[in-house]
Amino acid sequence: MSKLLDALNPFKTSGPIPQSEVAPTHMYQYKNRWSLIGTVASGKSTIAACIVYTARTLSFRHRKFYADVVDNTSTIKQDVSNLQRGKFPQKTRAYNQYATESGLLLWWDEMWSGKSLHIPICDVAGEDLQLGQQYSGSMKPGPAAFSQAQRLKEYVRESDGVILVAPASKGLLFKGDLQIEPEPADIAFDPDVNLSDMFGGIIDYKRTHQSSKPLKGCVIVLSKCDLMFPYAEKEGYDILTQRGMEDFMEICFPFTKMKVKAMQRVFNTQVKWVPSFVDVEHDGNGNIIRWPDKSPKVLVKDKRQVSYGAMYYADMINFLGQFAV
Repeated sequence: MSKLLDALNPFKTSGPIPQSEVAPTHMYQYKNRWSLIGTVASGKSTIAACIVYTARTLSFRHRKFYADVVDNTSTIKQDVSNLQRGKFPQKTRAYNQYATESGLLLWWDEMWSGKSLHIPICDVAGEDLQLGQQYSGSMKPGPAAFSQAQRLKEYVRESDGVILVAPASKGLLFKGDLQIEPEPADIAFDPDVNLSDMFGGIIDYKRTHQSSKPLKGCVIVLSKCDLMFPYAEKEGYDILTQRGMEDFMEICFPFTKMKVKAMQRVFNTQVKWVPSFVDVEHDGNGNIIRWPDKSPKVLVKDKRQVSYGAMYYADMINFLGQFAV
């Protein structure tokens, strides 16, 4: 736990904490809005739960760090509870009337000064944000759902920062178009095409609309990367390092990586690379232990501690602290 605490570095400032702006359509107050986006079934809900779980743990262990969460329209507290019971969060429903949004409140305190950050985590179903693509079959939304998806597009476009989820398990790393987890049949086969279209829509909008906020920060989370460990190692790189993640993105998500680099050039955006994984239980033969619904069982240690990449999430929160005011 001491290493986890060392990853959290309190940010100091002088003077009182500035008054936050009031969001016109949301119940929270914030200076910075961050949106969590990714393609269909990329693990966004699990990542949101791990962010909150990490912030909560750090708030217990670090005297001058505080965190709170308001679940609002989300199930984030239940998702964290389920992780500690060995269950992954359920997939976010698509075409809902409202976005699944939770508010994560963070404070880095000193005696006479402090900094705070509010992250409205807008966990939007990938179907809602498969921007610029043609829907077909079961994924084709009706008029009301399409209108809602457009509203979510506008909300995400005005974010100050983005947590972009790239599903490592769907990357086209193998010959013959083999994937550990395939994309749904109704969208493009290559997840890089889908993710770069989604992310590119945000970048292009901000670049062409002078009134839009520039992207101050971007976290690229390589989700389910544990499924790729043996294959990446065989190719000669470690995807738990920034260089290894960038090499992996260059092979499996080249268009997305290209857009990240272009974003840095246009907006001078700060970028953080984060590997994400949650360990699962195995039996004596190395087979994954599953629940009756066939979902993998999360590995939970003593005192209900989830086995996951905690250090990387603490490092992410440390990065987000740079944007606290």
